Amino acid sequence: MGRSGLEKLYLRYCYELGYLPKYQQNPTKLHILLKEDLLKCDQYSEQAKLLSRYHVDTEKDLTDLMENIEGRIKVLSLDRDELRRTMRRVLPESEISDAKGRIKYLTAEIRELRHELKVCGDIQHRSGHIRENLAVIDRDRMRERTR
Repeated sequence: MGRSGLEKLYLRYCYELGYLPKYQQNPTKLHILLKEDLLKCDQYSEQAKLLSRYHVDTEKDLTDLMENIEGRIKVLSLDRDELRRTMRRVLPESEISDAKGRIKYLTAEIRELRHELKVCGDIQHRSGHIRENLAVIDRDRMRERTR
């Protein structure tokens, strides 16, 4: 299946930065706009992986994904709160330890979802900047070719 939309945009940006393992970019040929972003390669790579994992192609897909993640966080938080309320009751030690284990699992899941939500927000914030940078790079390369 071909790549399109935001996923393609981020993969191309990672390529231009020389961050993809198969395609090493010559640092001396790196465009001036990319030198600052080179420090953020790990972030861009993580964002590209998230876009690929969830098959996000458009801004609407990204917004839908963010809403989905927020809904899952809300449901998991409610479940965790219910378990915490349950633990306050007088229960056998085995049930309390099971509840603690489930709370720990839910907390880890919520933490991961919050991180994904933050990454989605970063994608939303940076995608315009990336498009502008790639457009400038393309124009500069066209000027160099016509010389």
